[in-house]
Amino acid sequence: MSSDPGFLAHLLRHLEAHRIEPSRVTVEIVEHTREWAGPALLTVLQAMRDHGIRLALVDVGQGQSNYRMIVDCKPDYLKVDSYFVRGVQDDPYRQAVLHSVAVLASRLGGSVV
Repeated sequence: MSSDPGFLAHLLRHLEAHRIEPSRVTVEIVEHTREWAGPALLTVLQAMRDHGIRLALVDVGQGQSNYRMIVDCKPDYLKVDSYFVRGVQDDPYRQAVLHSVAVLASRLGGSVV
């Protein structure tokens, strides 16, 4: 994922060349820098949504993926970090975290992966 405005045009050309509907595509978003939520990136994310591309926020629950990202990105999917999934059947703390993420995603109209 890139905040470069040319990224979306490139992606759309590629999808058109391969006859793939944008609504069948999900772009995963990972935070790597503190500037991730700058205006350029948020503009690209909105343009993707406008074309029907879905957004997934990955590694939810890790220190990098936070509530601000959820609010700003408005993802269709919250991909929970595997740390919370491994051993969840025996760990009430992990169960509570996963439950809270599921409730959050539901309230925001998204899904959990």
